Amino acid sequence: MKLFLIILGLLLVLYLSFAIRRYPFIGVLAVGFFVATEWEFPAWPSLVSFLGVGLSFTDGVMAALLIVSIQQWAKQSTKLTWIHGISCGLILVFALSLVRGIVGSPSSLVASEGKPWIYLAVVVTWVATSLATGRLSRDSFEKAVILIGWMVTAAGAYHLVSFGLGSAGEFVTTSTGDIRTARILVSGQAVFLCCAAFVAIHRWTRVRRLVLLPSAFVFVSVAVLAQHRSVWAALAAGVVLYVVVGLTTTRTRGVSIITGVAALTALVVLALNLISFLPFNVTELIQDRNTYNDRTAGWESLVDQSIQSGIVTQLIGFPTGNGWDRYSAGGTLITYQPHNWYVTVYLRAGLIGLTLLVLVIALIFRKLVSRRSAEALAVLAVLSVYGWPYAINWYLGLFIGWLIYVATSERSTEYSPASMPWGREPTSDPETSYRSTYTKGRVETKQ
Repeated sequence: MKLFLIILGLLLVLYLSFAIRRYPFIGVLAVGFFVATEWEFPAWPSLVSFLGVGLSFTDGVMAALLIVSIQQWAKQSTKLTWIHGISCGLILVFALSLVRGIVGSPSSLVASEGKPWIYLAVVVTWVATSLATGRLSRDSFEKAVILIGWMVTAAGAYHLVSFGLGSAGEFVTTSTGDIRTARILVSGQAVFLCCAAFVAIHRWTRVRRLVLLPSAFVFVSVAVLAQHRSVWAALAAGVVLYVVVGLTTTRTRGVSIITGVAALTALVVLALNLISFLPFNVTELIQDRNTYNDRTAGWESLVDQSIQSGIVTQLIGFPTGNGWDRYSAGGTLITYQPHNWYVTVYLRAGLIGLTLLVLVIALIFRKLVSRRSAEALAVLAVLSVYGWPYAINWYLGLFIGWLIYVATSERSTEYSPASMPWGREPTSDPETSYRSTYTKGRVETKQ
């Protein structure tokens, strides 16, 4: 029976990889499915075990994306840049940590700790290569992101109706007996909505469809109601950068002013607690530093462990599967991954990996500034700030791959030709020149 399930799973993975290669839109929505369901399923259950490692539905989707990524990487015609090279170097450092873990730790521990890293690398690579080869147009990608944003919004609305608008410190019990946060969304879902909001605003500056600005407003509102202070800070950083850069170009100047005024108005309303039905006070939440103090104590403990482990660990990190054991400020033993992406990267990739990560962020920032890509800079700001109090969720690799493409593409990073059904692009040379003219919300493609 086990062998049958494994063979069936392999066949389904191959079929899914064929479908994603033919219609890349499916791949984006497949990742979006996991975004929308993360509150209910933080980790999908294993369907079968192979060599001591549990394999789940998520593993199957990632395997399909990996197959497509390898095929597309071989055919990629985009000139490789320092951003590509350093990103590959970062992946290699993580791969070294994974190999060291496989050699010295139980496979189950290595798999549980290593899978999120692998998922992130696969999603980033697939999105970047799909956009670079022209198999997935930027237009189709952004449409899919906005659709996923509405899926996440629907999930938040369902949680609101089912459990109410709980506060940050409360928990609820689901119908299956699982305990979940009372907040309507987890932090990763909320930050996804923030990034999707900037994508929607950008699309509005291009196609002027009425639904896009309300979509951005709804996404941001739901993200704020999720009550993740770290997401609020990330959103604020994104808004500031979008307004500053957006004011420098004629196309985005008007919407930048609207965004800035809306943000200031919302800040005043929330700070003065003018909306009485909200179960939280923004000022009190911002002033409460207990959670942050506990986290910083844990970060310091883990970094101290790394320093005491010698120069090799400091340079290339601990092996995957080493665990995250540390003590909070109150003396409680904590075993889960630290809520800090930069500390996490240091612990598994050392100073070398952390340096490569900072270099990639700096190079992408420099490229985006030179192109005055306000929406991409806003997304970069959101992810960079969010990475300080939280670890980057693997599905946010959708935006990281998109940022790499926008920063490295030699041709115009604006919209490709009008997308074929489900995001499939013509199989001819992706460098073929097209110009898309948007009039009254419709696309007229000229060759």
